[in-house]
Amino acid sequence: MFRIKPSDKFSRAYKELLKRYYKGEKAKQAFQDFLAQIVNDLCNDPFLANSFSEGWPGSLRKPDEWDFRKYYFNMPGLRGASGEGRLMYLVNRRQGVIKLAWIYTHSEFPKGPPDNTLKPLIEDLMESEMEEETPSQVKDDDE
Repeated sequence: MFRIKPSDKFSRAYKELLKRYYKGEKAKQAFQDFLAQIVNDLCNDPFLANSFSEGWPGSLRKPDEWDFRKYYFNMPGLRGASGEGRLMYLVNRRQGVIKLAWIYTHSEFPKGPPDNTLKPLIEDLMESEMEEETPSQVKDDDE
């Protein structure tokens, strides 16, 4: 089972989607429940049928332990390009971690978010996981 860690960018984009597309409480709850099910499914299998390997942005080199993926889904109650949801995430199989990077609709980014925005986000997510993995060394003042 994988642990899920949403990025700040994911959290902000999620709130924007709720605000923009889901006005009533019932609609908001339906979307929240829908996304919770996707996240639950990802915990069990980060390589779901509707998820595909995504190209690494810009000149970013793919580290062996990380996979960059995009999950395609239909936004509940929406039609057209705004009804085509996308969830970008990183998977680290060795650590059993999934980092939720970005959630958006096809109408927002028909060709995906720009590399110049995506690259620093991906770098930060991978770095933050490496920092959490490496315990900091504490020096004794008496030495």
